[in-house]
Amino acid sequence: MKIDIITDITVEPVTLEEVKEALKISGTGHDTELERQITDARDYIERAIDTSVSKREIKVTSEDELEEWELPLGPVSDLTESTDDDDNYVYEYTGGYSECPARIKRLITDYIKYKYDIDDEARELPNSIREQIKLLTRQPGL
Repeated sequence: MKIDIITDITVEPVTLEEVKEALKISGTGHDTELERQITDARDYIERAIDTSVSKREIKVTSEDELEEWELPLGPVSDLTESTDDDDNYVYEYTGGYSECPARIKRLITDYIKYKYDIDDEARELPNSIREQIKLLTRQPGL
């Protein structure tokens, strides 16, 4: 399966100010690192829950026919299906939410707090974050 992001999200769902408030940080000394962490955390969470936090246009090419729930980075809307010259299935759609749900924003913030607080020794992802990911992961038919 080949995934092409045709138009990506333009605004992160969590702002720098929200993250600084959650981490109890004032000043601007860590802003560049925190902005990078916001993007990294959003990307990690989107992949973990197979959900796009904001609308984006996506094209998927697959040798196998897929069901709507199998398409990555849902929820899926405006789906068009076709085949290419190699008889692959081609799906073009809008993936994601119009507005990022509050519980996903909290999960992104929790993940940033976890990553920001760990030292150089890698720790296992906390159970609280793993449970949130499990609850938010898209399931067939949902």
